Amino acid sequence: MIEEAEFGDESKFSIRCRIEYQRAIGSRNLVGTLEFKVAGTAIGNIGVISTVGIGARDLALMSGWSGLRRDDALYNTDKTAVLDLLDNSIYGEGGRADSERAMKFLACMTTSGNEWTDGWLIVLIEGAADRGQPDRMLYRRSTDRSDHEAFIPAGEYDRVVKSFLDWFHDAEKRWNVVSG
Repeated sequence: MIEEAEFGDESKFSIRCRIEYQRAIGSRNLVGTLEFKVAGTAIGNIGVISTVGIGARDLALMSGWSGLRRDDALYNTDKTAVLDLLDNSIYGEGGRADSERAMKFLACMTTSGNEWTDGWLIVLIEGAADRGQPDRMLYRRSTDRSDHEAFIPAGEYDRVVKSFLDWFHDAEKRWNVVSG
């Protein structure tokens, strides 16, 4: 049995998941691919087959910061400067307090914690909804240090992640898998 679904709009932000099979690894896990697109650009490591539940769990954790990612200074700062600051705060010499403050801006997953985004820094800075600002996504692949940004409609990231998580949890029930 194979299940596949896509959430969101590739020209804004989207998540595509393909569950290919179930494998026993201590407990049963759904295995497949998880792909992200921002403004039509594939981000992450496309085509990697791994345990989809790990990605779903990480996305659920990241979505817990919804509404708390607004920072006018970061929103209006050059993308490279923002990515350097957050990268250093989370993974560098910034220390635990800096890391905890900066973690809320991670949009997908930690850069070393998951096969799909290993080597990527992907952050979201929420715009001022009361001023009609879109949300700002910034992303960098550590191997080429090429920095990118895209503006997506306010709340789009959270809507897409919620749709994916709802579908994935239903898929776990259909496949008779319990998340850990």
